[in-house]
Amino acid sequence: MFHVKYVVLENNVKDFSECNLPYGITNDFLLVSKTSICVKTDDMPLRKYPPDTAFFFPKGTPYYYSPYRGEPYNDNFIHFTCDESFYTEYMLPVAQPIYLCDPDGICKLFEMIAYENILTGPNKNEILNNLMKILFMKIRESAEISDTIPYYKELLNIRYNIFNHPEQPWTLEMISKSLHISPAYTYSLYKEAFHTTCMQDLIESRIRYAKHALAYSKQSINEIAFHSGYNSAEHFCRQFKKYTGMRPSQYRESKNPVIPPP
Repeated sequence: MFHVKYVVLENNVKDFSECNLPYGITNDFLLVSKTSICVKTDDMPLRKYPPDTAFFFPKGTPYYYSPYRGEPYNDNFIHFTCDESFYTEYMLPVAQPIYLCDPDGICKLFEMIAYENILTGPNKNEILNNLMKILFMKIRESAEISDTIPYYKELLNIRYNIFNHPEQPWTLEMISKSLHISPAYTYSLYKEAFHTTCMQDLIESRIRYAKHALAYSKQSINEIAFHSGYNSAEHFCRQFKKYTGMRPSQYRESKNPVIPPP
C-alpha cells in the first residue's frame, strides 16, 4: 500500500540552484519536471531533459538535479513509502527519464493527491492508495509507449484537440504538417497508437457533439451541423444517420419524447 508523506505542486522556488543527494533520501521520491531540467545519477552523466519528464528514485538512490543554465524552474514531486509488493506490481524505471505522454492528466492526478492528502476523512488512506496506483500506472504506460511509438505525446495532444474541437477543419495533411512528417507516416502512427484513424476519430467526435446538442439544446439542425464541423446540413444528416441509424430529428425526439397531456 502507498503511504503519501507530502506532495509539492508548482515548486518554482525563485533562487533554486540544485538538489544534490549523494545518498538519496529515506522515502521514495517521484519527480515530474514542468520546465527543462538537468539530472545526474550514478548511472547517467549530467544531461538536460525537456519539460514533462518524470524520474523515480526509490529510497537510498543517489541523485542530483538542477535548472537548465539558470532558467526559471518548476516541478511537482511526491515523497512516499510503499509496501514491498509495489516493487513488482507498479515498478517504474529507476533513475531513468520517463517522457510523459499525458502530462496534463499526470498534473491533475498530482493535484488530486495533494488535495486528498490534507483531508481527514475515514477513506483518506484508501483513496490516496488508489490515486497513487493510477498515477504510477499512467507513468509506467508512458515509459512503455514512448519507447515504441514516435510522436506519441504529440499525437495524444492532437487527438485531445480533435475531440474537444470537432468544428475545426481537421485533415490528415494538416495534422502531418504540424508534426513535420508525411501523411502516410502520420496515418500509420496514429492507427498504431489508438487503433483507429484520425478521420474516424473526427467523425466520432462530431457525431458525439451532435448527439449531445440534439438531446440537451434547442439549437436547430442547421446550427448543430455548423457547430459539429459540417458545411451543409444535408451532409450532416446523411452522416448522422449512417452512424446512428436515425435522422437527427428522430434522435432528438427519442431523447425528448412528447408526453401527451392527461
